[in-house]
Amino acid sequence: MGDYDKLDAIGMAEQVKAGKVTPLELVEEAIGRLEAVRETVSPVSNAYYDLARAQAKTPPPDGPLAGVPWLLKDLLLFYEGTETTNSMSFLAGVPADHDSEFIRRVKAGGLILVAKTKAPEYGYCISTEPKMFGPVRNPWNLERVAGGSSGGSAAAVAARVVPMAHASDGGGSIRIPACWNGLVGFKVSRGYSTYAPDYADFWIGAAVEGCVSLSVRDSAAYADLTAGPSIGDPYELPIEGQPWLQAIEKAQKQLRIGYTADNGGQIDVDPACRDGLAEAMKLCEAAGHVVEEMRYDYDREALGKGFALLSAGEAAAAVAAIEPLLGRAIGPDDFTRVNWQRIEAGRKVAATDFIIAVEQLRQIGRAIAQQSAAYDVVATPTMPTPAPPLGTFDMEAMDADPYNELLLRHVCFTLPYNISGQPAITVPLHWSNDGLPVGIQFAGRRGDDLKLLQLARQLEQAQPWWDKRAPNAIQA
Repeated sequence: MGDYDKLDAIGMAEQVKAGKVTPLELVEEAIGRLEAVRETVSPVSNAYYDLARAQAKTPPPDGPLAGVPWLLKDLLLFYEGTETTNSMSFLAGVPADHDSEFIRRVKAGGLILVAKTKAPEYGYCISTEPKMFGPVRNPWNLERVAGGSSGGSAAAVAARVVPMAHASDGGGSIRIPACWNGLVGFKVSRGYSTYAPDYADFWIGAAVEGCVSLSVRDSAAYADLTAGPSIGDPYELPIEGQPWLQAIEKAQKQLRIGYTADNGGQIDVDPACRDGLAEAMKLCEAAGHVVEEMRYDYDREALGKGFALLSAGEAAAAVAAIEPLLGRAIGPDDFTRVNWQRIEAGRKVAATDFIIAVEQLRQIGRAIAQQSAAYDVVATPTMPTPAPPLGTFDMEAMDADPYNELLLRHVCFTLPYNISGQPAITVPLHWSNDGLPVGIQFAGRRGDDLKLLQLARQLEQAQPWWDKRAPNAIQA
């Protein structure tokens, strides 16, 4: 499989359709590569090799991703016959009896599940170091975090195990690991993602499903396959411009792009991240776009406090729902220190305080969207720093309040667009002096997802990143 490394997911599917390779051959290659990095990068929680081989032996459907091996993040979604642990040991060994709607769409598109990737405990971290499974290591530097909560997926793609993997994003969890692993990470608009039939809402619409990928066209094809509400979803939004895979190749109109590295003083922005943004703006100008510096003006402290209260309340509600199914009370031994303190805090939140916090977050989201609307696209660093060392976000050693402060400072550029519901994409356009990826984030108006994909594709063609390979990736 000498060409495996040279192909993105669409390229692999084209090889399958042309009869040059079989899905089973691709699956076996992915399995071999996964085993080769299982002890070093360590991206996987559970493997499903027999399931993958069985699926690979059935004729693939007609589609741009059919027959391609794929990994699923071990968080929230259900894939019949496999367990979803959320990195919580009391959920291990319980196979799902149905597919989530998102998974039904993935299956219909012919993607083949090979394994599930690690996520932090209940997804509440921007590093993936779950007590249950152990840490995921960044292929660019094994002593650095791979990001979270989709860190296992991003590390596997960066290690060249598979060309794309499932990811989800409630505060940056697609874009953060994509940024820190040198990948594309696309968060769709609120209203383009569904959690049916298991959840009607999640984090007041802040959380969406998606993927991390090697190429922009892979992310576009994946969104074509999976994006779209289910009937009755609370944030239904009609999708414009699909199929996006074909539309991203159309000539891009001149855009007005606002850019900022200002985060209200929440955390110092590393020079590499500032340099990356400056270089990206030069690329945009060279492509014919108009760029100008801008600033946001909204209550960042209120955003952080409201999000922490929201996530604590959601965690407590989830435990209340799980305990009757589990048949026992859930206690501090079931969670890391941070998550148990969050659950206890959430149990103490009054309903009125929760509603007030939700309304405040909605108003902040409105302000972010209105200030963004002056531009076709807004650009920022994806993260304020390159990937920090493992152990930076220690959920066992830290208390919840200082942990939340640390977490919220780091998501200063990503979280606002979850609250506003705007689409956002990170692309790998810069590397630090010590060789760590630096992603640049572009956000658009809600429902204007295609414009972001078109711009990202334009930048990918102007400054390709395919020749950039992590030192600990599988070598061809």
